[in-house]
Amino acid sequence: MALAARILLIPYLVSLFLITWLPGSEAERVTGIVAYTAHALERWSIPFAVGYPALEFTANIVLFLPFGLFLRLAWPQLTLLVVSLSSSAVSVLIETVQVLLPTRYPTVSDVIANTSGGIIGYGLAIGAVALVRRYAAVNR
Repeated sequence: MALAARILLIPYLVSLFLITWLPGSEAERVTGIVAYTAHALERWSIPFAVGYPALEFTANIVLFLPFGLFLRLAWPQLTLLVVSLSSSAVSVLIETVQVLLPTRYPTVSDVIANTSGGIIGYGLAIGAVALVRRYAAVNR
């Protein structure tokens, strides 16, 4: 399982950096669903100014779930602290590069959401491994 997670981490990171560093107009092909959904929520009286930031924050959490998950599965000895700091460091790297990109807008809330996603992914990996072990023990 560790080898598979290490292999999957590579295309995940490539995709992550493409999504976060492509020019805004190109990235909207992937991230445009956030604005589309926020506009759809307006039909249920949720203002775009409320829906969009909430959805964007949630999308950033989801974007980093695989990071924490793959790190934990690839290197089971990693602690929550290490995965938290790694998630934060990668997020800060992304936001720092975005400072140099004219169509990207770095924010502290992205770092918070991304780090949270990595932490949640770590927890999901622990839960998934526990379920697999439990299932294997029951079916022996």
